Parts: sequence; C-alpha cells; structure tokens
Amino acid sequence: PIQMRDNMSGFEVDKWKIKIKSKKWISKDKRFKIITDGYSTNDLIQRVRNARIIEPEWYVYPTSVSEWAKKLYNRNQSYKSLLLRNNMGNSWLGKRMALLLNIDPKDEISPPNDRIYTTNEMYMLAPDLIQQVKFNRPDKLLTNFYYPPDDSQRESIFYALESPIRVIQGPPGSGKSKTIIGLIDEFLLRRDKAGYEKTNVLVTTFSYAALNVLVNNLSSSVDKDKNPTIAALAEKIYLMSSYKEPYQPTGIGPTFNVNTLMKKGKGYNYISGSNDFRITPAGTKLDECLKKHNVFFSNAHQLYHLTEEEKGRLILTHEIIEFDLVIVDEASQLPVDHILASMQLLKRDEIILDYGDIKVFDADTIKEIKIQNPENITSHVVIVGDNEQLPPVQPIKPSEKLESILGCVFDYFVKGYGFDSKQLEYNYRSHKLIVAFIESLGFYKKYVPGPASQNKDLLLKGDITKITGKWTIPVLDPNNVVSAIVHDTQFDTSLSLLEVQITTDIIIDIFDMQDRSTIQSQRDFWKEELGIVAPHNAHGRTIINQVFEEMTKQRNLLDNDELLSLLYETIYTVEKFQGSERAVIIASIGISDNDQLGAEESFIYDRNRINVLITRARNKMILICSNNFLNYIPQDKDLFFDVSIGRRYIEYCDNQQIVNYKFNNKDERLQIYYKKNYAQTTKCPN
Repeated sequence: PIQMRDNMSGFEVDKWKIKIKSKKWISKDKRFKIITDGYSTNDLIQRVRNARIIEPEWYVYPTSVSEWAKKLYNRNQSYKSLLLRNNMGNSWLGKRMALLLNIDPKDEISPPNDRIYTTNEMYMLAPDLIQQVKFNRPDKLLTNFYYPPDDSQRESIFYALESPIRVIQGPPGSGKSKTIIGLIDEFLLRRDKAGYEKTNVLVTTFSYAALNVLVNNLSSSVDKDKNPTIAALAEKIYLMSSYKEPYQPTGIGPTFNVNTLMKKGKGYNYISGSNDFRITPAGTKLDECLKKHNVFFSNAHQLYHLTEEEKGRLILTHEIIEFDLVIVDEASQLPVDHILASMQLLKRDEIILDYGDIKVFDADTIKEIKIQNPENITSHVVIVGDNEQLPPVQPIKPSEKLESILGCVFDYFVKGYGFDSKQLEYNYRSHKLIVAFIESLGFYKKYVPGPASQNKDLLLKGDITKITGKWTIPVLDPNNVVSAIVHDTQFDTSLSLLEVQITTDIIIDIFDMQDRSTIQSQRDFWKEELGIVAPHNAHGRTIINQVFEEMTKQRNLLDNDELLSLLYETIYTVEKFQGSERAVIIASIGISDNDQLGAEESFIYDRNRINVLITRARNKMILICSNNFLNYIPQDKDLFFDVSIGRRYIEYCDNQQIVNYKFNNKDERLQIYYKKNYAQTTKCPN
C-alpha cells in the first residue's frame, strides 16, 4: 500500500494476481493508474485492514509480464518477433559474434552453409565487417544552421558521414542535440545534391524527454539568415504511445509540421496539424503521407509497430519503410536489444561474404572475412552517447562476459567491437569552474568551456545581501561556484538529520535571495533552478518533508499539493536527474557510518553516478557529506579512483572556513570549502 511505503517491516512481498479493468497513464505522476476487477484470495487485503488502512491505493509491480520480451520473441507469431525477422536470432553471424566477443566457450566454429546475408543482419551482428566500407569524407559543410558548429561538432559531422557506422561521444552540455540537428541537415542537403528522390531519417532514443528535445530543436532550426533549415521543413513523424499526449512544440520561435502517429486499437491515429485521420490495413497508409524528406522520431517500443502485420498485411504501410540514416541518441542508456527495432529498418540488400577456403574459424581467422559487394552498403548508423553516464537499469547485473551484449548500445560498439569514437569537446552548460573540475578528473580527453561568444560567465542569480548574517553566505555567494560542507558525524546509515537541516537551510536561503513573489516564478524555481540529489529515498523524502514544512509557514504561494508534487520533481536520486540540468545542484550523501559505506561502496562511489551528479549543475555545485565519506578506504581496489573523487573535489576548493552550526541544541563543527570565481567572498559570521 502507498500509505505504508516507508514501513514495510510487517509485510512480505506477495505474488498477487489481479485482473486489470483499466489502465491510464498519469503524466504528472509518471505512473499508470490501474483499476482492478477482483483479486486473488490470499490474506493480503485482510492484513491491510488489520493495519487500519481504509481503501488503500497500491504500488503494483509486474513480475511475470514484459511487453518488450513479447516483441523480441513470439514463438507462435514469428512476424511479431524482432529476433525472428531478418534472421536476427538465428543467423550464423550470431555464432561469429559469440566467438569474436569471447561469449561462447567454444574456441572455433564451422563456416556457414550460405555466404549471403542481409544488410540488417550485418549492421547488427557484424558491425566490424561493415566498417570495411568507407564513404567519401566531405571537405566542407553544406549546412549553415545557426549557431555554427564548433570545431569538434563540425569534425563529428564529417566523421559520421565517412563510414556506415560511427560513434560520437557527447559529454553533458557539449551540444549533442545541436550536432545531431546539424548532421541531419547536412545529410539531407547532400542527398539532394546527389539527386535522391526521397530520404528517410530515423532518430531513436530511450526516453520521450530526449525525443522531445530533438523534435523541438529540429523543427525550429534556422540558418544564419533566420530562415528555416531543410531539416526544419522536412516531414516529421513522431511515433508515440497512446498513453501520451500528442506532441506540442515548446520553446521560442516557430516550429514546422510535426505530425504525431499514435496506436489506437487495431489502427493508428495520424495527427497532422488540425487534421486527425485513421490508418488501417484496408485504408490510408502512412507511406502515402510521406514527402521528399522525412524524419521519424521514436523509441524502440513504438518503432516496433512500423512493421506490425495483421493477417499477413502491413498495418501502417504498403511497403516497409527503410531508413537511409539512423541516429541513436542516449546510446549509453539504451539496452542493446532495443536497437534491434532500428536495424530491422535499414536499407535492405544482400551482402556476400568472402572467406576463401577456410574450413574452421577461430578467434583470429574469424576476423579475415571480407565483404564481396560493398556497394550494397549504403545506410548510415550514428551512435551518440556518453559511456561516463549511468548505464541502463537492469534487475540483474550481467556477468562480465555478457556485459557487451546485455549492457548499453554505446558499449556494444565501443567495448564489444572496439569502435573508435569522436568526442565533442566544449561544454556550453556549466560555469567554467565546474567544467575545469570535471576535466581534471580525466573522464574525457578534452573538456573545456565553450567559446566565449556562446558560453558566458554563468553565475547564480540572486541578491546575497538578502541573507546577511546567515552561515550559508560562503556557500551561496554566486562567485563561490564549487563548494562543500563537511561534518563529523559517524553513524548515519541511510538518513542524516544533520544533512537534512543543512540542505533545508540552503534551499530556503536560495529562495530568499531570489525574487520569487509570483506563482509562476515559484513554479520555475522548483522546476528549473534547483536540484537536490540524495542517494537514498528515505533521506530524500525527509528533505522533502522538512522543506515543505518551512515553505508553507509563510513563503509558499502555490497550492500545497502542487508544492509537494514539485518537491518530488526537485529532490531525486541521481538516476532521475540524468539528462536534465538545474542552476544549482546540491548533493547530500546522507551516509557517514563506515560499515554502511563498505556495504554500499560500489553504489555510493560509482564514478558514473558522481559524473552525472556534477555535470547537472549550470551555476553552482554544492556537496554535503561527512569526513568519513571523504576518508573511506575501499575494500575493492578497483574503486580507489572512484573513492578519491570526493577528496579531489575538496582539494579543488582552495578556500576554507569553519562554522559552528547549532543543531539539536548543540554545536556541530562544519568545514566549508569553496572555489572562488573572481569576486571577493563575504566573510561568514561564526
């Protein structure tokens, strides 16, 4: 029951069969509302009644149904199975992959019975062979989209066009979306110049949030004369779940012709401007709506439906739509099997393999295979991601041998097949002092603030004099961009009440520094200005409750329910902040007990988690932790670098003050560290 989510000691996790009467997506809560029709006859309901919970609402976790698994494999309906289309699940190339990636315990395999394969199989299962093919590298860009790309973005566009499969690493704030928009525009212009009658582009990501950013940026892109680019004017088709609202453009400036395609019953609704019409097996087809330039946006779940059939006939199209360019964004969060849906839709052709008279393949001879007819390889696949961000969430961590095929798409190509990647090098999001610290960690080959014309000094907005006399001044002075508050408590296991109070003080003082005297400005504060990261839900919820209590005393202009909802969007675990940004990020660790740090060392000190945390901040980064957290020595030697990041953060801060902080009627000694920008910082009162 939701009412007992914080006290489950008296309850077991029951397998409980329910019959779903209705299921509706509640976008503001990011969950389904499920109405059931009866339930199984165990005593769970009675136990809840005994706990005096009247008409409870429940968290429902499906344990035996996976919508994606059914799309991957369906024994009775092979045309519905991604693994059974184009021989993806039974190709000899899969055996070759297992040998090449050291997954199969066998040291050798026999040659195939047939040397002919589809391009779809090849791109998915033998990308290293596809890399034998090279395209002409452009000598200059045709696109003149605005802003013009920096040198690393321009090189990445060239890099993407010179080979069938390319990998681009885009650190946070480095302009991944801008590079993708420029690449699409350049690709369409070059296809036009070469005389192609039609060009189909696919952009696929893991989340709708990332798709929304790309749809909006593409449809509003302009050239240096402020005219829409060829990409902005292309026909854009956004494949969405029926549980979502049709796409609505956001941001400044005009957007152009974004159409929404949504599955409804056995057909589809195609929403184009004010027109809404049905696509069915016997009626209008999607390919009748396409134009010369078409850009599709979809996640893997919706992309699956492009090849859906009924009684042997395609529902959406007369012929399967094939893509000339596929861009996979968020490739570091996208599970490998999700890319199957994209690879099914590349330009289909036959590829002939040449391996001479080899009778048995081993780990060395398997690399000697050549493509006999490279002219049949024409599609471009561009993988865009950052393997220093958090990987896909998995219920069971795969064994080390299987990580390359059960992990993320980015690692499948880079770690599995040894693909090189081109890295974007300039950060346009964060203050230069935040960027400099990230670069000092060595996560990226080069990571520096963007050119001065596009990356101005980013300082926290607000009037520091409004909190005169407060202990938080050295932390919140806009010029002290990177800061930390370190305390001496030693026994917090998942919740630190001291850190809760410190975090609450900082939040309230930031609020008071800024003019938040209207309802909309308060909404913006919680949505855009502030982000609080707490590793554990119990710690985060306690911060929420304390901030709510302080805000509702006198400052809050919002409805209390709305404020509480916004706080849940503001105070998160780090996983939920991935892909977003805030002006201020406050990280409250909440653990100081050495035994608990040891039990959670691989989680709490994970370098990817720390990198995501730091790179969310635009103007200010604040770390709140214990001395035990900083001085911990890991049991796993592979974590020594990860554990050192906290100490390196403190060393990076070149100023220190000691504050006596009153908590629970006694003084707590706080060490405040900060990195100055250029202005003098106000002296903090004792």
